[in-house]
Amino acid sequence: MFEKQNIQETISKLNSDTVKGLTEGEAFRRLQQNGRNEMKAARKKTKIQLFLEQLKDPLIYILLIAAVVSIVVKEWMFWYTRGAAKKINSGALMADAWHHRSDALSSIGAFVGILGARLGYSILDPIASIVICVMIAKASIDIFRDAIDKMVDHSCDAKTEESMKREILKVPGVRRVDLLKTRLFGSKMYVDIEIAADGNISLFDAHDIAENVHHTIENKFKDVKHCMVHVNPIYG
Repeated sequence: MFEKQNIQETISKLNSDTVKGLTEGEAFRRLQQNGRNEMKAARKKTKIQLFLEQLKDPLIYILLIAAVVSIVVKEWMFWYTRGAAKKINSGALMADAWHHRSDALSSIGAFVGILGARLGYSILDPIASIVICVMIAKASIDIFRDAIDKMVDHSCDAKTEESMKREILKVPGVRRVDLLKTRLFGSKMYVDIEIAADGNISLFDAHDIAENVHHTIENKFKDVKHCMVHVNPIYG
């Protein structure tokens, strides 16, 4: 309604203007160009006016505030649950943490969709939905892969194994690490170690070295459920 009224006013104004020193064709083209410029301005004013009218509706504030509150609360729940999941190394709790994050992302999509629709850009809603779906799918794949690794006795990451080797070599009497095998079972780790020690020492001393390695690994790495140590003799 507002747009039609502005266009009519523009046409009336252009028809009433006096154009001197121009041919009829040139005058018509100038009036036509001016008319297009005026109509663009009228459409722009219409969008601004519609947006300002939308701001008078208290419902938009209620919806936007609700979306913001949901984002803040769910994001806090994500970080709190994520911290607990890392503390006890629980894949199930980590999945629940990402459930809270997905709720927060959905609220972001709702916020963008509501605001975009009020501004006249309804395309923002499906775009936000697609981005959120991709992020949730990525998190789901990561959690799925972690759970599968724990079910099939996958080995620990290389960083953890290197850290174990460094701790083993710090134990007095250990010459080298011949073998280190790790496997995940749920949230726990099982470790098999073969070390090399002086072949001329007594069995009691070799046993003490193995015990020290065993206790070192289980004390330094809290997720280790059991550690088996075998001692190989080395001469020279």
